[in-house]
Amino acid sequence: MRRSVALFVALAACSRSAEQQPAWHAARTSAPIALFSNGGFESGNLSNWTVTTNINPGITYPPASVTDLNLQAGGTARTYARTGATPQVPFGLSAAATLRYPRYGSWSAVINEGGTTRNVNLLTQSMSTTAADVDSADGQIHVRFVVAPVLQNPAHTNTQQPYYYVLVTNVTQNITLFSRFNYANDASAPWQSDPGTGSGAVTYTNWQVVDVPGTAGSIAIGDTVEGKVTDASQEALKAA
Repeated sequence: MRRSVALFVALAACSRSAEQQPAWHAARTSAPIALFSNGGFESGNLSNWTVTTNINPGITYPPASVTDLNLQAGGTARTYARTGATPQVPFGLSAAATLRYPRYGSWSAVINEGGTTRNVNLLTQSMSTTAADVDSADGQIHVRFVVAPVLQNPAHTNTQQPYYYVLVTNVTQNITLFSRFNYANDASAPWQSDPGTGSGAVTYTNWQVVDVPGTAGSIAIGDTVEGKVTDASQEALKAA
């Protein structure tokens, strides 16, 4: 069985600029001010988020939308808020790996932790913007988050590898504000390798910081913005 070991994320759609936002550049113990409710996960739960489970039969590559993931009904919920008051080694990584969680505060969301047998988990939330969300530094609304994928690498074809997919959409205007798709060990991500603690090598990245500004009116006051993070494991379709 091939698996997605875990996907760690802290999402903080913020009304302050990066320079004004102490948590963006300061110590890990500072918590972002979030537009998405419980965006920093500091309440210790995912009560404001929707966790959806599916089965991963193999994607249409490269995916242009969630539809191209070809998700099927089924799956098991393996998504949690995990504490890390002191830095923790992510599930599936050895102590030699450089990644630790959380990046900020004391909690992170962990998506599809230890998922196997083509299991897929999606973590989703929608929010409506207000005038209070406008960043005074540039007059725009920003969506800011950090993400760190940890994926087992069975060395299958790109349509059969474990993957993660981050999508930020302006639902009101029907436009994609940000998307990022990477499968395990593809050449477009800054992967690091680790022998892992389970069956097979693991690829991971350190925390990736993303700032999505609402330029050219792409996020207006009153718009509904959706953040969706997908993490998928994959069953071995051929001998590794």
